[in-house]
Amino acid sequence: LILSWAYAPQVAGLQARPAVMVTGLPLRWSGSVDFADILSGQSSDDVFLTEIERLGPISLVDSLAEQPRNSGATWVLAHPLALTPQDMAAVDQHVRGGGRALIFADALSSWPAAHGFGDPRNAPITSLLTPLLDHWGVELAAVPHGEGGERWVRLPDAGLRLHSAGRFTRWPKGCAALGDAYILRCQIGQGQAVLVGDAD
Repeated sequence: LILSWAYAPQVAGLQARPAVMVTGLPLRWSGSVDFADILSGQSSDDVFLTEIERLGPISLVDSLAEQPRNSGATWVLAHPLALTPQDMAAVDQHVRGGGRALIFADALSSWPAAHGFGDPRNAPITSLLTPLLDHWGVELAAVPHGEGGERWVRLPDAGLRLHSAGRFTRWPKGCAALGDAYILRCQIGQGQAVLVGDAD
Protein backbone atom coordinates (compact mmCIF):
# COMPACT_ATOMS: atom_id res chain seq x y z
CA LEU A 1 0.00 0.00 0.00
CA ILE A 2 2.72 2.49 0.99
CA LEU A 3 4.84 1.49 -2.01
CA SER A 4 1.90 1.77 -4.38
CA TRP A 5 1.79 5.49 -3.55
CA ALA A 6 5.33 5.81 -4.91
CA TYR A 7 4.27 4.27 -8.21
CA ALA A 8 0.86 5.85 -8.80
CA PRO A 9 -0.74 5.17 -11.22
CA GLN A 10 -0.66 1.60 -9.91
CA VAL A 11 0.11 -0.04 -13.24
CA ALA A 12 3.44 -1.65 -13.99
CA GLY A 13 5.10 -0.93 -17.31
CA LEU A 14 5.40 2.26 -19.29
CA GLN A 15 2.67 4.06 -17.31
CA ALA A 16 4.23 3.36 -13.91
CA ARG A 17 6.00 6.18 -12.11
CA PRO A 18 9.75 5.49 -11.87
CA ALA A 19 11.54 5.43 -8.53
CA VAL A 20 15.09 5.98 -7.36
CA MET A 21 16.17 4.24 -4.14
CA VAL A 22 19.05 4.69 -1.75
CA THR A 23 19.20 2.07 1.00
CA GLY A 24 21.39 0.55 3.65
CA LEU A 25 19.39 -2.68 3.58
CA PRO A 26 20.84 -5.80 1.90
CA LEU A 27 18.31 -5.92 -0.94
CA ARG A 28 20.48 -6.58 -3.99
CA TRP A 29 22.32 -9.95 -4.15
CA SER A 30 20.98 -10.78 -0.72
CA GLY A 31 21.39 -14.53 -1.08
CA SER A 32 25.14 -14.45 -0.58
CA VAL A 33 27.97 -12.16 0.43
CA ASP A 34 30.42 -14.13 -1.73
CA PHE A 35 31.31 -12.19 -4.89
CA ALA A 36 31.92 -15.45 -6.79
CA ASP A 37 28.32 -16.52 -6.05
CA ILE A 38 27.02 -13.18 -7.31
CA LEU A 39 28.96 -13.50 -10.59
CA SER A 40 27.78 -17.08 -11.09
CA GLY A 41 24.14 -16.12 -10.54
CA GLN A 42 23.77 -18.11 -7.32
CA SER A 43 22.75 -15.07 -5.31
CA SER A 44 19.24 -13.62 -5.47
CA ASP A 45 17.64 -10.30 -4.61
CA ASP A 46 15.61 -9.88 -1.44
CA VAL A 47 11.88 -10.51 -1.90
CA PHE A 48 11.18 -6.87 -0.95
CA LEU A 49 13.15 -5.62 -3.95
CA THR A 50 11.63 -8.24 -6.24
CA GLU A 51 8.11 -7.20 -5.25
CA ILE A 52 8.61 -3.46 -5.69
CA GLU A 53 10.24 -4.00 -9.08
CA ARG A 54 6.92 -5.50 -10.19
CA LEU A 55 5.23 -2.17 -9.47
CA GLY A 56 7.45 -0.19 -11.81
CA PRO A 57 11.00 0.75 -12.76
CA ILE A 58 13.35 1.40 -9.84
CA SER A 59 17.03 2.31 -9.79
CA LEU A 60 19.25 1.65 -6.78
CA VAL A 61 21.84 4.39 -6.37
CA ASP A 62 24.60 5.19 -3.90
CA SER A 63 23.95 8.92 -3.86
CA LEU A 64 21.04 11.26 -4.55
CA ALA A 65 23.07 14.43 -4.91
CA GLU A 66 23.55 13.96 -8.66
CA GLN A 67 20.01 12.74 -9.41
CA PRO A 68 17.83 15.09 -11.48
CA ARG A 69 15.28 16.89 -9.33
CA ASN A 70 11.57 16.78 -10.13
CA SER A 71 12.01 14.34 -13.01
CA GLY A 72 8.78 12.59 -12.05
CA ALA A 73 10.62 9.87 -10.15
CA THR A 74 9.77 9.18 -6.53
CA TRP A 75 12.82 9.12 -4.30
CA VAL A 76 12.79 6.19 -1.87
CA LEU A 77 15.03 6.36 1.18
CA ALA A 78 14.85 2.85 2.64
CA HIS A 79 16.75 3.05 5.93
CA PRO A 80 19.92 4.30 4.22
CA LEU A 81 23.44 4.45 5.55
CA ALA A 82 24.62 7.89 6.64
CA LEU A 83 23.88 10.37 3.84
CA THR A 84 26.24 13.20 3.03
CA PRO A 85 25.06 16.76 3.66
CA GLN A 86 24.83 17.10 -0.14
CA ASP A 87 22.49 14.10 -0.34
CA MET A 88 20.25 15.45 2.43
CA ALA A 89 20.12 18.86 0.76
CA ALA A 90 19.21 17.14 -2.53
CA VAL A 91 16.28 15.32 -0.87
CA ASP A 92 15.03 18.57 0.65
CA GLN A 93 15.31 20.41 -2.68
CA HIS A 94 13.64 17.56 -4.57
CA VAL A 95 10.59 17.56 -2.29
CA ARG A 96 10.31 21.33 -1.87
CA GLY A 97 10.51 21.73 -5.64
CA GLY A 98 7.48 19.50 -6.22
CA GLY A 99 8.95 16.01 -6.02
CA ARG A 100 7.82 13.00 -4.02
CA ALA A 101 9.75 11.01 -1.41
CA LEU A 102 8.96 7.81 0.44
CA ILE A 103 11.13 7.50 3.54
CA PHE A 104 11.55 4.43 5.75
CA ALA A 105 13.32 5.64 8.91
CA ASP A 106 13.55 2.62 11.18
CA ALA A 107 13.88 3.38 14.89
CA LEU A 108 15.11 -0.17 15.64
CA SER A 109 16.01 -2.30 12.66
CA SER A 110 15.62 -6.07 12.86
CA TRP A 111 17.33 -6.90 9.56
CA PRO A 112 19.84 -9.72 10.12
CA ALA A 113 23.47 -8.70 9.83
CA ALA A 114 25.18 -10.17 6.78
CA HIS A 115 28.63 -9.27 8.14
CA GLY A 116 30.36 -9.32 11.52
CA PHE A 117 29.25 -7.13 14.41
CA GLY A 118 30.21 -3.51 13.83
CA ASP A 119 30.85 -3.95 10.10
CA PRO A 120 29.72 -0.71 8.37
CA ARG A 121 28.25 -2.73 5.49
CA ASN A 122 25.45 -3.95 7.76
CA ALA A 123 22.16 -2.08 7.85
CA PRO A 124 22.12 0.66 10.50
CA ILE A 125 20.54 -0.40 13.79
CA THR A 126 18.58 2.86 13.93
CA SER A 127 17.74 5.60 11.46
CA LEU A 128 20.53 7.96 10.43
CA LEU A 129 18.10 10.49 8.91
CA THR A 130 17.70 12.64 12.04
CA PRO A 131 19.31 15.76 10.46
CA LEU A 132 16.84 15.69 7.57
CA LEU A 133 13.85 15.02 9.82
CA ASP A 134 14.95 17.82 12.19
CA HIS A 135 15.13 20.20 9.23
CA TRP A 136 11.52 19.35 8.41
CA GLY A 137 10.40 19.71 12.01
CA VAL A 138 9.81 15.97 12.43
CA GLU A 139 10.90 13.83 15.37
CA LEU A 140 11.00 10.04 15.40
CA ALA A 141 11.02 8.56 18.92
CA ALA A 142 13.06 5.54 19.91
CA VAL A 143 11.21 2.28 20.39
CA PRO A 144 10.23 2.04 24.09
CA HIS A 145 11.83 -0.81 26.01
CA GLY A 146 9.71 -3.94 25.70
CA GLU A 147 7.71 -2.69 22.70
CA GLY A 148 9.95 -4.01 19.94
CA GLY A 149 7.56 -6.66 18.65
CA GLU A 150 5.22 -6.86 15.70
CA ARG A 151 2.10 -4.72 15.45
CA TRP A 152 -0.63 -3.92 12.97
CA VAL A 153 -1.70 -0.34 12.41
CA ARG A 154 -4.88 0.76 10.70
CA LEU A 155 -4.82 3.08 7.71
CA PRO A 156 -7.91 4.58 6.05
CA ASP A 157 -8.32 1.70 3.60
CA ALA A 158 -5.91 -1.01 4.77
CA GLY A 159 -3.64 -2.26 7.53
CA LEU A 160 0.13 -2.26 7.75
CA ARG A 161 2.34 -4.72 9.63
CA LEU A 162 5.23 -3.08 11.47
CA HIS A 163 8.06 -4.51 13.55
CA SER A 164 10.02 -2.58 16.19
CA ALA A 165 8.55 0.60 14.74
CA GLY A 166 9.19 4.09 16.02
CA ARG A 167 6.36 6.57 16.50
CA PHE A 168 6.57 10.15 15.28
CA THR A 169 6.17 12.51 18.21
CA ARG A 170 6.54 15.90 16.51
CA TRP A 171 5.63 17.18 13.04
CA PRO A 172 4.74 20.49 11.40
CA LYS A 173 1.27 21.64 10.36
CA GLY A 174 1.81 20.38 6.83
CA CYS A 175 1.90 16.76 8.01
CA ALA A 176 -0.95 14.37 8.76
CA ALA A 177 -0.33 11.48 11.15
CA LEU A 178 -1.62 8.05 10.09
CA GLY A 179 -1.66 4.68 11.81
CA ASP A 180 -1.33 5.99 15.35
CA ALA A 181 1.52 8.31 14.26
CA TYR A 182 3.74 5.53 12.93
CA ILE A 183 3.32 7.13 9.49
CA LEU A 184 3.32 10.76 8.38
CA ARG A 185 2.13 12.19 5.10
CA CYS A 186 3.64 15.64 4.69
CA GLN A 187 3.29 18.54 2.31
CA ILE A 188 6.75 20.11 2.20
CA GLY A 189 7.03 23.08 -0.08
CA GLN A 190 5.51 22.08 -3.39
CA GLY A 191 6.04 18.36 -2.92
CA GLN A 192 5.04 15.46 -0.71
CA ALA A 193 6.85 13.03 1.55
CA VAL A 194 5.51 9.92 3.24
CA LEU A 195 7.52 8.86 6.28
CA VAL A 196 7.30 5.43 7.91
CA GLY A 197 8.92 4.76 11.28
CA ASP A 198 9.89 1.24 10.24
CA ALA A 199 11.72 -0.62 7.48
CA ASP A 200 11.31 -4.20 8.68
